[in-house]
Amino acid sequence: MLKSLAERCRDRGMSFVAVVEYAPGEYGRTVALSGTQDFHMTMLEALARSSSIDGFAISVARYVREHKIPHNSIVLAHLGVPAEPAP
Repeated sequence: MLKSLAERCRDRGMSFVAVVEYAPGEYGRTVALSGTQDFHMTMLEALARSSSIDGFAISVARYVREHKIPHNSIVLAHLGVPAEPAP
């Protein structure tokens, strides 16, 4: 049902992210990104994909670095991501 809903959302230009814990420590996720999603949906998808805080932080750092997004994050600075990326 979630997959169908995700596909319907994507077909209408909306992004969809759902995470379900079906048993303690057992997760399933359904993701359909529109391709035009904003930073928040992209990070939510990265969180849904991550299995640890480290994995999530590394995903965020990689995305911010690759897309040259300015930030004021202490965590990203600690990971070596420049606050003001070079053009």
